[in-house]
Amino acid sequence: MAGQIKNFIDQITEQRAAGNRVLTQTTHARLILKGIIPASYTAACPDHPIIIAQLRQIAGDLGVTLA
Repeated sequence: MAGQIKNFIDQITEQRAAGNRVLTQTTHARLILKGIIPASYTAACPDHPIIIAQLRQIAGDLGVTLA
């Protein structure tokens, strides 16, 4: 299913930031530091199992539940 990575990034950002723009930027910076550049992924990008696993791990570390 293409776009799952983008969906996970959006879920992590929305749950962490809760509408706060500063927390959105901080969350994106944290993802970048972990090797995932949010701007690189769109809904049309193919899903890579390794990136999905990394996002699940990051979500767990941040206390975010992914659907």
